Amino acid sequence: MASNEAAILCDCDFRDEFKILDRDNDGYLALPELVWACNAARLIDKVSVSQLREFIHRADKDGDRKLSLEEYMAARRDPAMFRPMKKIVERLVDEHRQSRNSCRSGTTDDGRLIRKYVRRWLSIARRQARSFKKHVDIFASAVVR
Repeated sequence: MASNEAAILCDCDFRDEFKILDRDNDGYLALPELVWACNAARLIDKVSVSQLREFIHRADKDGDRKLSLEEYMAARRDPAMFRPMKKIVERLVDEHRQSRNSCRSGTTDDGRLIRKYVRRWLSIARRQARSFKKHVDIFASAVVR
């Protein structure tokens, strides 16, 4: 029973990894998404595009040149097949978890940048609302006369 629970936990982790790698949210991993993952993990010099292409070729069971969640999970369970992707996925998952934690605490530069743009947008919206109110007042006074 405990081994089934461990397998379920691993499957959940694999699904989370797949969601992080699947940039366009189409349910498949294609070569450009894996190249993006290498760039994002700053490992493009250590893993070549031909290695990524070979990984997809070996893991792709239906021959559509992209990996579904099931194909990814099967490849993930095979350590020999998953070896080129291991460091990439580990680094991306760690960065993703760190960014989620820092966003929750509100300490990232992205959070400050978002707050800055929200404040700017609100000030513009307030200015436009005041201007609109002035125009309505002028129009109303002209209609009343």
